[in-house]
Amino acid sequence: FSYQWRLNGTYIPGAVDSIYYPTQSGNYSVLISENNCPEVSSDISVVLSNPATIPVISASGNISSCLGGSMVLSVPNIYNSYNWSSGGSSNTETITSSGTYTVTVTDNAGCAAVSFGYTINASFVSAPEICIVGVDPVTNNNIIVWERPQSTAIDSFFIYKESNQTGVFNKIGGIAYADTTLFVDYSSNTAVQAYRYRLSLLDSCGTESSSGSMHKTIHLTINQGMGTTWNLMWSHYDGFPYTSYNIYRGTSPTNLSLIATVASNLNSYTDLNAPAGALYYQIEVISNVICNPIKTLSFINSSRSNIVDNLQVPISKIEENTINVYPNPTTGNITVALNKYYQTVSVKTYNITGQLIASDSFENTTQFDQQINGPSGCYFIALILNEASSVVLKILKD
Repeated sequence: FSYQWRLNGTYIPGAVDSIYYPTQSGNYSVLISENNCPEVSSDISVVLSNPATIPVISASGNISSCLGGSMVLSVPNIYNSYNWSSGGSSNTETITSSGTYTVTVTDNAGCAAVSFGYTINASFVSAPEICIVGVDPVTNNNIIVWERPQSTAIDSFFIYKESNQTGVFNKIGGIAYADTTLFVDYSSNTAVQAYRYRLSLLDSCGTESSSGSMHKTIHLTINQGMGTTWNLMWSHYDGFPYTSYNIYRGTSPTNLSLIATVASNLNSYTDLNAPAGALYYQIEVISNVICNPIKTLSFINSSRSNIVDNLQVPISKIEENTINVYPNPTTGNITVALNKYYQTVSVKTYNITGQLIASDSFENTTQFDQQINGPSGCYFIALILNEASSVVLKILKD
């Protein structure tokens, strides 16, 4: 069939798919043709409602850290429903503690809109700010760094991490004012995702402040490009301005050297001149603000990503006349024959999703047998030959 959509009897240019998404009110129909034989549907009336007006929060009242009090947040009473982030359901909400509050409203047409956040700091001390977040090279977890203000009004600091819901932060720990202003998030898995963090503080009257600005770590991933090139992709750092990313490469996680610097509006890079063998990569941003958590500690102004390597990336191209594998397809057992002598051959077997299911090593051999354990399907056997070159065999198991 061929399709042509119409609005109020007039053909809509370019609207020739079986599905059409209207952008204005009117009467819609579609002309459907087969072998130049047309049929026109009946009209359907579409009424598009205007989006709900974004509510603007106003406030009255006062909260004093040591004396208490409250503030009343309100939006115009013109909507059908209200849902405050603090739990209220009317057009006003009484607040007694620090926080950033929003309200979601629904109008008569059922359209919803969310207000901008309204921040209340019930403490007499300003919210603390993070200097930098990044991957701690010692633990490989995220580390949050900030400077300790010179004040007798601060009892401690609280660290918040964003949950699996956007904008919802959970408290994950605290640091006493006299302690080093460093916090390692041992629950973070830097190989999986980036994380967002914020800080608040507890003043000497026991009142928690509002949260400071959010900082987000860099998450780096890798995949194979054409031939022996490697593609790097990462998420942007959030929290301070910067002009560029530094890209590091090395033969081990502790031996990385700068290979390139790219503009901060980019988040990908292809390493066209990658040497053979095992490679490790990391991304870095440098802040113009130097942070010194304690006077005896080195200055900190660099955030680095997780480290990725090319050992877990299946390579799809097999070099000609290098390796012979048989039988392929197989019922489970295969023989790998090499046309030259290798002192050491490391073997890693992956399933179709890239999950490592077996790892072996062979010494002083040009031929060895390998068992494919798993259900029928496609597998990859990665061979690292003398740590100088890597190839992958694609194996089909019946």
